[in-house]
Amino acid sequence: MIMSGIFGTLRVLGGIGILCDRLWGLGITLVMCVVTLVLMVFMLPAGIADGVLSGGALVLIAFAWFGSGPISTRRCSEP
Repeated sequence: MIMSGIFGTLRVLGGIGILCDRLWGLGITLVMCVVTLVLMVFMLPAGIADGVLSGGALVLIAFAWFGSGPISTRRCSEP
């Protein structure tokens, strides 16, 4: 019960940080997504839904953060 309150508070703080366009909000949110994905196996059956939603949030944050840019600036040379 206490852990869910801590998780909820950190998620709200991370959301507020992202809304205010702060890097600390992004950091808290990324940490919370990773922690949720690691701990979801101990929170069955509700952990499955939480893991799916947290994984989806992590993918969306990664798309927003990195965009569609290439990994490196080097061009592929044809053989």
